Amino acid sequence: MMLKQEQAADIFDRIRKASTAGEVEVTFSGGSSSLTRFANNVIHQNMTEENASVSIRVAMDGRTAPTTFREHSRTHTPRSCTGCGRHR
Repeated sequence: MMLKQEQAADIFDRIRKASTAGEVEVTFSGGSSSLTRFANNVIHQNMTEENASVSIRVAMDGRTAPTTFREHSRTHTPRSCTGCGRHR
């Protein structure tokens, strides 16, 4: 699933609100990949996959903590970010 600009903005706002770190960096990435499988010189299977991921890196007290996730639900996004700044 490719993210639309509005979806990315919503995810960023949720991350920003959930974070207690001094600095938050959010990177959105995605794309699609395709492959074709052959058997006995005949196309056996065509496959295409689309994906999107979000990487978060927070900075707090001179340390950084990264995390990456692919689940963009309203409950999962804050959980991914909440613990980032707590590890020491």
